Amino acid sequence: MAPKRPVPLGWGLRVSRTWGKLFYCNLITGDFQLTKPTSMASLCTDEEFSLSDEGPLRKKKPKMIQVRHILVKHYLSDHSPMCRVLNGEYTIRSPTEAYERAIDIRIEILTERCPFDIAAYRYSESSTAFKGGKLDPIYKGHDMDEAFEEAAFALQIGEISQPVETNVGYHIIQRIL
Repeated sequence: MAPKRPVPLGWGLRVSRTWGKLFYCNLITGDFQLTKPTSMASLCTDEEFSLSDEGPLRKKKPKMIQVRHILVKHYLSDHSPMCRVLNGEYTIRSPTEAYERAIDIRIEILTERCPFDIAAYRYSESSTAFKGGKLDPIYKGHDMDEAFEEAAFALQIGEISQPVETNVGYHIIQRIL
């Protein structure tokens, strides 16, 4: 007999950092609730659809997504402006050089010379490089640079963004969920 799951599939049990209380998170939609869910999370509910002037039922935009990213820094970047190069040494590059580098990396991925996660490991100047650039789930409107969030939520699953500029440099983003 299989062990009983503490919560149904698609739900996660979390602790509020502010209040220290347990709550349940729908891992698909990003919705939260205090009461224990009684059924597995659905990919879509009636509430996720809306009527619009543009057509019949349209799926609402997701509240939670997961992405990978590659960060290319430049000397105007917040935090450390030092930029990693392939041989492990560090250099400083201009914003224009950083943008061109991000374009080159994106082309390498799109022409299938290098998978995204390997490119992130090789080229990203983010602490997520060792995880293939994978970030924790992103919730709409929570703790993310506005330009990054806007670009990430605009992507379809598997799609790769153009370079997106934030205060830490240029990002290439791939939506994975």
